[in-house]
Amino acid sequence: MIRRILARLRGIRARLALIISLVAVLATVGATGVNYVTARRTVLAATQDQVMTRLRDAVDAAAPAITMPPDQDTLTDLARSLPGVAVARYGKLSAGPADYVPAELADRVRAEQRLVFQRVDYSGIPALVVGMPVLTAEKQQISEFALNGWRTAAVAVPLAVVLAWLAAGAVLRPVRRLRDGARQLAHGRLSTRLPERGGDELAELARTFNESAASLEKSVGELRRMEADARRFVADVCRTSCAPRSPR
Repeated sequence: MIRRILARLRGIRARLALIISLVAVLATVGATGVNYVTARRTVLAATQDQVMTRLRDAVDAAAPAITMPPDQDTLTDLARSLPGVAVARYGKLSAGPADYVPAELADRVRAEQRLVFQRVDYSGIPALVVGMPVLTAEKQQISEFALNGWRTAAVAVPLAVVLAWLAAGAVLRPVRRLRDGARQLAHGRLSTRLPERGGDELAELARTFNESAASLEKSVGELRRMEADARRFVADVCRTSCAPRSPR
């Protein structure tokens, strides 16, 4: 009986069943892992956004009442008004448990002057540390002006480049016509003329080119007529010289 069972397990059907079972188990484990990671990221992102929004709203609400530069009492009141475990700093003054704030996070807030965050681990407990600068109304207005200036420049610079490219093309177009006309004259197309538009220097240059081309065409035409007359004269002389003389 045992031998029959072992023999059946060595068959192709048993192997296929085993392989399919392993694939199903691996697929289930993989899908479960992916779902866990996705759910974890979604929950963390939602919590992170909620914390940052609460902090931003609290700081914006407290900023108008802050006088610059703030003293220790002002920093203490600010730290107490913020949600969670809050730390307020200005220069060498600090209010709240400063040890909870990583040094690199504080450096980023001072350098970038924007809201930043960092995930940390305190004694095995994961935590989200969020930092942002407190801007007074004047500083915030200046920052908005600077940001609007950068946005305007981001739109104006490409537009200026496009307009400069089009303007350069409009200026160089008559020059290219003059170049092409000179090439056509060099190839013997003496009837070449340029369009005369406007009254600027380029239009005057086109008129000068046309006058020169007309004079050249007239001169070459006269030379060709003189050459044709000379050929006819030579032909007449040859016919006269070759004509038989009548006997005397």
